[in-house]
Amino acid sequence: PTSSQSESDDQRGLLSIAVEFLFGPSKLDSSEIYRLSSQDLEKWKFKASVLISLCIEHNGSICLRDLLPFVDDPPSLTEDSSAITEALEIVTYFNGKPVDNDDGGGSLGLNARFCFPELMAEMEYDLNSASRNFLTISTSEYAPPSSTNTNYSIGSILYKEEDEVGTVDFSCDIPRYLYERPFVLTQLTRRQFGQCMLLGLLNFIGIVWVQNAMMPGGLLELPSDSSSGIRTRQRKRLTNSGWAIFSSIIMALLKVLRFYALLFFVLPVFRLVIVLIRNVGVARRNERRASFCRQ
Repeated sequence: PTSSQSESDDQRGLLSIAVEFLFGPSKLDSSEIYRLSSQDLEKWKFKASVLISLCIEHNGSICLRDLLPFVDDPPSLTEDSSAITEALEIVTYFNGKPVDNDDGGGSLGLNARFCFPELMAEMEYDLNSASRNFLTISTSEYAPPSSTNTNYSIGSILYKEEDEVGTVDFSCDIPRYLYERPFVLTQLTRRQFGQCMLLGLLNFIGIVWVQNAMMPGGLLELPSDSSSGIRTRQRKRLTNSGWAIFSSIIMALLKVLRFYALLFFVLPVFRLVIVLIRNVGVARRNERRASFCRQ
């Protein structure tokens, strides 16, 4: 799949690349819709594998507090009322069943324990699939990175960086929390992103040069109605007022083209600001999930 995806990226036209540079990855494409739905499915599969691993580790049941590192919208504190609500969403999705304590009484709040008989039955029914999930759980896109430095470079936000070969670390360890990847400006490769930047820069420089060359005293100066060097043959084709109208139209057109050439960079910069703001929320949620692991 990686080789076919790289080949399709190389075969993309310049117009398609420029559109993604301006407006970001298209969400109207059927393949993009499928990718988004598959990401949501992958997230719940990741949670299912984590739940099975935690249930095995905690003798068949886990408390709501153990689910906080894997909720979608983590609260700032465990004492928040939303903490129980977020944890119960995972329990409800996997049809969890409450479990009584050893003394016969139930626990309240985040100490309430639940078991997941359907998940455990599915694991016992298909051991091969379960073992594959355990082996790949640490390499999921929702698993936290192995390195402690989770700060991404600006290049990883602007374009799609090439995956490093041989850095995948297969592990059976349970991920400590659900990790959200930062939003990106485009899904272009570094080469495609550089082509768009070069194209936009040459376009802007060319329009500015032509606009300055057509100003009075420039190399491409257009004659006006006050010009005295117009030949008699030219006067037969265009009058002085005609030259003035023609010059004003050309200059107005160049102003419009200069505006669009500048807009070619303004739109991505504006979207980049939005992406950076959204990534602040992503980093905050990841930090909250990681803090629940240390409690």
